[in-house]
Amino acid sequence: MPQLLSTSRAARLANVSRGDLQRRIRNGDLNTFEGKIDVNDLMKVYPDINLADDSMLEKVRDIKAKARPKKRYEEAIPSAEVLVTRLKNISQDLFHARTDLNRLEQLINEIKTRMGEICAKPDCDPKQEIEQLSHWLDEAFADFTHSAADSAHLQMRDAFMRIMAAHIKILPSGHDFFLEGQDSLLGAAIRAGLYVNYGCSKGNCGACKARLVEGEVHKIRDHDYILSEHESNIGYLLMCCNTAVTDVTLEAAEAEKVTDIPWQSIRAGIRKTEPLEEDLILLHIQTPKTSTLRFMAGQHIRLMLDSGAHTMLPIASCPCDSRNLQVPVRRKAGDAFSEEVFAGLDLPEAVNIEGPDGDFVLASDTSRPLLFIAWDDGFAPIRSLTEHAISIDNAESIHLIRITDSDKPPFMDGLCRAWTDALDNLTYHHYRKDDLGELENTIRGFRSDPTRFLVYIAGVPPQRREEMASLADRLGIPKEDVAIRS
Repeated sequence: MPQLLSTSRAARLANVSRGDLQRRIRNGDLNTFEGKIDVNDLMKVYPDINLADDSMLEKVRDIKAKARPKKRYEEAIPSAEVLVTRLKNISQDLFHARTDLNRLEQLINEIKTRMGEICAKPDCDPKQEIEQLSHWLDEAFADFTHSAADSAHLQMRDAFMRIMAAHIKILPSGHDFFLEGQDSLLGAAIRAGLYVNYGCSKGNCGACKARLVEGEVHKIRDHDYILSEHESNIGYLLMCCNTAVTDVTLEAAEAEKVTDIPWQSIRAGIRKTEPLEEDLILLHIQTPKTSTLRFMAGQHIRLMLDSGAHTMLPIASCPCDSRNLQVPVRRKAGDAFSEEVFAGLDLPEAVNIEGPDGDFVLASDTSRPLLFIAWDDGFAPIRSLTEHAISIDNAESIHLIRITDSDKPPFMDGLCRAWTDALDNLTYHHYRKDDLGELENTIRGFRSDPTRFLVYIAGVPPQRREEMASLADRLGIPKEDVAIRS
């Protein structure tokens, strides 16, 4: 019986992105069975899999970890009750796999024995041919055992991952993610970049209510919100108050468009100011635990200080950590908000947040190649979109291009280069505004077909919008797949 893996698990085991795996499937290099992949087929397509190398997984984890607060070590390990149940389920799978392997070995040994008996008969004319066939079977069996050992090793790695992380699938969208340690279903979904419904995240409002379709969950906290008897009987639960014991399928509502995200007003605090350039400061804002901001990557918010100074600015951080926001502020003459920020804030400084606003967000189909072009301060929403795409881990490829006035590295250049070092499917280029002659050739040189790109351009001056639209047109990218924001 073949060992079948979900595309998410297969990508983890092969240390590749889900986007790369989906590209292989689309090209016919890899077959699927009811949406799942055979372990042996995976090894044929990725013959250089290092069974002891989890570097790509670690790199992606590191990027995601930097986009959210650090966990305590003990929170990274599932509870004893969850571990025992997972080990029980995995031991059953391993027992069946070992039984199948033993049966196959017995069958081959029986074939060899019967062939030996045939060869022992003196009146057997095709003796030489059968001996040759027997020799071939010996070699084939040796190859089989070697392949089986590699396959078993891969399955053992998958088993270990299943102990440490549960695979969660959301219906009807089909989105999936992994829940690690003692995280809640809601927390893991948000960190995976999904826009599931939620409110207080503490079990008071019931906004994160979902129905358990398959699998087993474990309650990790009590909640004040009361589920009706009927809801409980058909499997409803609060995602913020439960974790996964086994792989789980949930029926849950997700925001599909910006109008699905409610307008929010939150009293938050500016915890840190980080200078990025002489006239650019990055605000680190933290919301209360019970009032995290729901937003989509690429959107902006309204900020108001107690003095009354206010402004509308893009969020530069990932929605995967909606409690800790990063917002860049450029010094502008006559702008009361920026003047107060650059004069020095009395940290922690209270700030009122309203939003989110804007429709410069990722399309629903994030499996296609993504091209992000950031002009100057347009990097703020582009950074949010890029981190969100990394968190989802579904894009075939991600290409980031920054355009500035000078040759010197732009602010947060190190972060962009860290992304390229960690991710095989992400490229990064920097151009001067007056030296864009090679931009089109650079994009045409990307591995993916430019006509399939989803393009997001932010911060482009009004007088250069037509130039960017013309570039996309020459590349054969449909207008509906190009989003341009000044």
